[in-house]
Amino acid sequence: MFSRSHILQCKHTMHSNLPSLGDIKDGLLKMILFSNLKNVETETEKYSTVAVLKLTTGTDFGPLLLSVKDRNLVETLKQEARHNRFKILLNNNFLGT
Repeated sequence: MFSRSHILQCKHTMHSNLPSLGDIKDGLLKMILFSNLKNVETETEKYSTVAVLKLTTGTDFGPLLLSVKDRNLVETLKQEARHNRFKILLNNNFLGT
């Protein structure tokens, strides 16, 4: 029997609406690696894994505050998530993928 487990890569910013592009690219690389893991297990348990890129921001974040550039970046991230079978969590909300 498999247990379901999430593998998280988290990126955070305090002063921007999204973490830096460099941080996001680093997270994407890890998502591609994590989403392709097979046979994840310990001595006693096997896991079915779900890769999650978690992006967190400061308290003043709001989707309506995103610039056009940032909105386009979020749409591109959602496409990557669909294509590479991982999830994106922006603060406490999963983005539709």
